[in-house]
Amino acid sequence: MIKDFFPTNIKLPFQSFDEGHFYVYDTIVNDSDKKLELFYILNDFFADDRNQEKHLKYYATLWEWYVFLFWETIKFLDEKMVINTFAHQLVDATQLGIDVQDSLFKAISNITPDPEEMQSFYSNIKKEIQNCTEKIVTSKGLSQYSIKDIYDKKVFFKQNKNLDLDYVEFKTKVHDSIFSVIRNEKYRFFETDKAYNLFLNMINFFIDIEPQEINEFIFAFDHKMDIIRDQNLSEEYGDEVEESDEINIPEQTTYSTIKSQLEQQFSYDTDGELQPVEDVLSKLSELAQENDDVQIEELYFFDENIGKFIWNEDLLNTK
Repeated sequence: MIKDFFPTNIKLPFQSFDEGHFYVYDTIVNDSDKKLELFYILNDFFADDRNQEKHLKYYATLWEWYVFLFWETIKFLDEKMVINTFAHQLVDATQLGIDVQDSLFKAISNITPDPEEMQSFYSNIKKEIQNCTEKIVTSKGLSQYSIKDIYDKKVFFKQNKNLDLDYVEFKTKVHDSIFSVIRNEKYRFFETDKAYNLFLNMINFFIDIEPQEINEFIFAFDHKMDIIRDQNLSEEYGDEVEESDEINIPEQTTYSTIKSQLEQQFSYDTDGELQPVEDVLSKLSELAQENDDVQIEELYFFDENIGKFIWNEDLLNTK
């Protein structure tokens, strides 16, 4: 690759695409200082990209590495940086296979440990998602959709449940417009359908979870991190640790919390049902027993009128 491929007004520790790819994903992958250093270089470069010209031109190179490094270093960044960047990189992050919800929880937990500050931090990120009007960039150029378009449409369809066919058509259009092509044929990071589900699940999370509810998710996440840390210590000293796929439900959880966590663990099919539905129902039964609340089993039920499984909205609104 020619050495003048990158702009001359940015000082990079590499001179070609292959060198850059190796540097970002191999050389500095375990070096937090080097990752932060390159992130800030790229952040300065893209700071004045008001018309998304740089984003479009360097979509598969500098922009992709900028995205990767943002999510890799998110817990070390300041609150304002995360708020201003999160929404603009959400699609790209899911296309790279990044667990965006996990990264969100890390950022909130590390940057704003105070419960009230957690709610404010999450609220500001949610507002950025709701109001992000710039068109999403793809390998084909600018798409017809913005994050705001997709957020608003999903809110509309959640409130108008008799429009299932219209919702399926909308999902297909978004998929074909944004997630139909692998980001980089040479370096295949993630399957497009999985990336699409990651993205929609994150949008669902922002729709369903209000700022006053975020603390219980962060506390559950911190608890999970403590368990993982203890497991790693046990493994270091030779103790056997069995893997578990349990959902960690904090005390005094809400039904909407359970719904959102199940939406993260399972994916909706083209008919709008969580799959595999047998596992979803089994998990609800387990949670009902663990929480001594039989109504949890009724959160997801088969509606004979429309012939499919749906969420019990009346029940979701009670707790």
